[in-house]
Amino acid sequence: MAAIRSQAQQYAQTNPDYENAFNFVQERRTKEFELYGVPQEQWGPTLESESVQLARIAMQQGKNPAEMLYQLAQQWGYKQPA
Repeated sequence: MAAIRSQAQQYAQTNPDYENAFNFVQERRTKEFELYGVPQEQWGPTLESESVQLARIAMQQGKNPAEMLYQLAQQWGYKQPA
């Protein structure tokens, strides 16, 4: 987890809207959970589990997990603020 956090911090330094993209992904997923009827108490643990899974996939591919999350946000419609 420390390596993941370190890479995310490095990516955020060069991509100042990373936090906005991160929040975009989190909000989209919570809206999906609500739509699917997932109990609210499961949202946090599910988001955490998905974050770890995304980070593992990114690291296996030699990518920065934060960059992959940013790309996911863009794929889902996130636009960098003007």
